[in-house]
Amino acid sequence: QTNSYTPQSCSNGAIPIGEFPNMLSRFTCQDKDPPETCRITGKFITQAAYLKVYAYSNSAQGMIDILPSLQNLTQCLALKDTLSSIVSNQCKP
Repeated sequence: QTNSYTPQSCSNGAIPIGEFPNMLSRFTCQDKDPPETCRITGKFITQAAYLKVYAYSNSAQGMIDILPSLQNLTQCLALKDTLSSIVSNQCKP
């Protein structure tokens, strides 16, 4: 059984994983900001928590971006295509 990756558009109102840090940044309290200022302005996410989300989000988006290439590699499509091209174009009798 082979699992396959099919890119899909996000449903209306969904936030793609790569955009999640942008959305959270509006609610992130910077270390230099006084806690009271953060509370008043509705910034309830610590900078440390934001940086963890940012790292996770970037890693997940990177995997999503390279998944089609990884699938091709695991199926040896790049090698098959290269060998097919060589045989078809350079090894004719």
